[in-house]
Amino acid sequence: MSAYPNRKIVIFYSSIGYGHISAAQAVKEEISKLNPKAQVLLQDIREFMHPIWRRIDERLYWFVAANLPECFDALFHNVQARGNSALSLSQLPNDYPEEKVLEFLKNLAPDAVLATHYGSAQVLGNLREKGLLTDIRIGWLHTDFFEGYLPRISKRIDRTFLAHHELESRWLAAGVPAEKVVTSGLPVCICNDDRGREAILNAIGLYAHWPTVVITSGKEGVSNYSAIIEGIAEGYQDHIQIIAVCGKNTRQQAMLNELKGRLAERIIIRVFGLVPHNDLLSWVKAADILITKAGGMTPVEAFAMSTPTVLIDAVSGHERENAALFTRLGVAEQAVDPKHAGKLVNSLLADRKRADAMRKAQREFKENINIARIAEFALDETFVPVVPPPDFGVENGAPVLNMNETLAELDAQVPAELELLLSYSTSQKPQRIVLENPFGHIAIRIHDTVYSANYIADPSVDPNFLQHMGLADYLYGVCRPSPLQIHTNTYGMAYGRENIGLRVSGIA
Repeated sequence: MSAYPNRKIVIFYSSIGYGHISAAQAVKEEISKLNPKAQVLLQDIREFMHPIWRRIDERLYWFVAANLPECFDALFHNVQARGNSALSLSQLPNDYPEEKVLEFLKNLAPDAVLATHYGSAQVLGNLREKGLLTDIRIGWLHTDFFEGYLPRISKRIDRTFLAHHELESRWLAAGVPAEKVVTSGLPVCICNDDRGREAILNAIGLYAHWPTVVITSGKEGVSNYSAIIEGIAEGYQDHIQIIAVCGKNTRQQAMLNELKGRLAERIIIRVFGLVPHNDLLSWVKAADILITKAGGMTPVEAFAMSTPTVLIDAVSGHERENAALFTRLGVAEQAVDPKHAGKLVNSLLADRKRADAMRKAQREFKENINIARIAEFALDETFVPVVPPPDFGVENGAPVLNMNETLAELDAQVPAELELLLSYSTSQKPQRIVLENPFGHIAIRIHDTVYSANYIADPSVDPNFLQHMGLADYLYGVCRPSPLQIHTNTYGMAYGRENIGLRVSGIA
């Protein structure tokens, strides 16, 4: 009997790449293992886009990714820079209308919402930041291996699941609370083909005793397969067989079928289009080497099967970030171009110790995988989202709790008679998200009192041109100390500014 009651869970994914779908399906299966009665709905976040823009956007994405890698790389880093500099993530461009997503969730009334794509998680965070979805658990599985501005998303939702403990260290360093981050690994699909190598290869007309290489590059079949195979053929003088999975790329298939007639008989090529994922997993399991792009999911599936992997630079941006981490961990090698990929294949086939070292690193990498953590979060009825009240931090609203105790603890750790308080970003009116940033501010704390200039004080109404208050009110106050003081400008600074305290001891 299941330990969990009936639950309703929505998993958002993006159909722009197969990895997000694969991850969502694997999480759904894991949830069903723990609670067969749970209702799990997979939903493509791109269905909320305008249908015309959706088609244009996908075609543009793959055209730029496949043909203009440096442009794609620049666009990727520009998006990350904008995400890091934006005052609020809700100010960033958004292809997924929040009102449609909210209506969808209201109609379904799920207990938990998961996302396997950061765009989905960002929309959910926007809604939560606006005081919505307060009674629904929100989790996000990051299916890549880069940081960018993404820790900011994690701060606004309940739980983020990361693929490797190195990423968790980065998230914590970026200020994400430890209770919001879990290293779960990626929910890879495990090959359920019980056949041995011989049976798998014989089924497609190949030999078990020949070295076997699989080439796959997503459903779009990006990169130059012909150049990869020519690179192998130039340096490998013995028999070898290659399984080329081209996805929907019919042009790629035609080029490979033409290449077959020009290669020596010692090289066998089997060309496939879009194949069932289980077939691809079986071939990777039977292969000596996999050549693939550095998406989040396919390489990790190969690592789970201890298949030595060569990464091609087919899609730049986030995949270059992925590749950098994979190569640093020793679980794959990175090719600079298609011909170089062929050379790396040849060197791995010739150097057993090198291939074995990669397999060892892959087994260590696999130890990160524990996707039960994702399912347990989705099913945990005791988990209550921690959501600030709607008026948190605004003037006359809900104040920070335990601020005096926290400041007392700080004083005990770093005692000082004098403290310079420096800050920047100011607002002209009370607001939680500050939109203006003209000048900075400086104050001085002597013992228990903070002094700073109130430059708009009117002596006939408020003689306190030099304001003085306790540090708790200066940082976290929500009640106006005097008529001409402005919230987040002269008090309640922590809600509208970045504050630095420079503490000095030993001065009378």
